[in-house]
Amino acid sequence: MYPNFSFKFIYPVDISAYAMFFWLALFVFLSGGYFFATRQMKLNSKKVFGCLMVLVSAGILGARALNGLVNWDFYAENLQRLWSFKLQGFSVFGAVLAVPLGYLYCRIVKLNVWKMADSTAIFLGFAIALMRVGCFLNGCCFGKATTVPWGVNFPDLSRAHIHQMANYPLGFLSGPVAVHPTQLYELFAALLGSTLAFWLIKKQVKSGIAFLIFATSFSFFRLVNNFLRVPPETFDMPFLFYPMFYLSFIFLGSVFIFFKK
Repeated sequence: MYPNFSFKFIYPVDISAYAMFFWLALFVFLSGGYFFATRQMKLNSKKVFGCLMVLVSAGILGARALNGLVNWDFYAENLQRLWSFKLQGFSVFGAVLAVPLGYLYCRIVKLNVWKMADSTAIFLGFAIALMRVGCFLNGCCFGKATTVPWGVNFPDLSRAHIHQMANYPLGFLSGPVAVHPTQLYELFAALLGSTLAFWLIKKQVKSGIAFLIFATSFSFFRLVNNFLRVPPETFDMPFLFYPMFYLSFIFLGSVFIFFKK
């Protein structure tokens, strides 16, 4: 586990792994989405740039809002955490707030909604994959104990180990137990979704299908992965909250795909 990186320029700089991959993911999403939308989809560059700004801003706000909702007791202790600029406390699927706001922006400026959505699908997957590298190095978002050959042993006193010591009998007497690398599962799922979206675009399927299939398939993966992942200690919602949340996206995505065809 490598929670921090050190760089030597004019002055030494330390940056957390999570922060480093967060900013890298943001750069990949913005730059990749911009160039693909303007060069491959032939969309207006100024409108595309504005849309990406709306998507990123709404996505970050939505991710924090959902995290606040599902961990409300933690935030209620200090409401300033809701608008903290620290790179922590985000729930990926809260970024769906970007969808209605992005749609509204596209309608206002007369930008092709479905072509813009397809342009972001590929690089959204890349961005999610990069963020999960940061999670893995940071030791957060870990999975449940497992005996599968690819299980990962995080170091002593890592978040996974502390969870095990607090929740398992004799946890204090044993070292870290192997867990499902749920961060890496999501990384591979996101890359697979990006690859599928790119292939569909190259096959010239109807505009919007690539984005819808990416979103629906990734929601299905999150549904499965949810049963392998350990929820945060601060999680306040019933266990079925996220499964029902993902199922609603799978249903909506499937309906849109059916009618788009």
